Amino acid sequence: MFTFKKFTLIDEHCAMKVGTDGTLLGAWIALPQDAGPIRVLDVGAGCGLISLMLAQRFASAHITALDIDEGATADAICNIRNAPFGDRVEAVCEDFLAHKVAVSYAANVSNPPFFEETLLPPNQQRAMARHTSSALNFSTLIAHSKTLLQAEGTLHLIVPATAAQEVVYLAHTNGFSLVRRCVVHTVAHKPARRVMLSFVLGQTEAAIKEETLLLNAEGERTVQYKTLCRDFYL
Repeated sequence: MFTFKKFTLIDEHCAMKVGTDGTLLGAWIALPQDAGPIRVLDVGAGCGLISLMLAQRFASAHITALDIDEGATADAICNIRNAPFGDRVEAVCEDFLAHKVAVSYAANVSNPPFFEETLLPPNQQRAMARHTSSALNFSTLIAHSKTLLQAEGTLHLIVPATAAQEVVYLAHTNGFSLVRRCVVHTVAHKPARRVMLSFVLGQTEAAIKEETLLLNAEGERTVQYKTLCRDFYL
């Protein structure tokens, strides 16, 4: 169980537990706040971490927390039911690649599977959640997101720094434009571990907003990190 300021998460049945990557993405994503209700899809939502963070941050957001795993969805349903803003979040157990909607989404968000090691975990549930050798890889995630998004819809991802260039290329080949990038360093003077990326569907002349985030210095969370997650961490 993980307790934030305004909601609690049970992740007992999830292959991927509540972690830093999802928390960073949920706190970093920018969505319209004055354009009326917006529909958001959280792909591989797990126990509902990012979905509930976005529901807390954006009162106009109505979020579908989608996951292929029944156990993860069961945890998400419980967490959504107990959250004060859970009436704007729906947990759905379905394969993302089979997901179709009558009304397009304004935004897709995902902390996707990205481990590409040869040796997969023996637990099949954990392998599916963590590895791009499952059907959901960067290419399929981006391509199917395009079919679900409205014109000028946005796609928000957190990926390994080593895969960021590939992901940007795949997004561009699918008609997305990069509008925001945040390079995440766990500690100073070491290579970046993660990159958060925001794309818009279609061409834009807007300059890419470049950011850098350092998580830890001198054994504790940096002011940057604390500020980003101040509405969530106790």
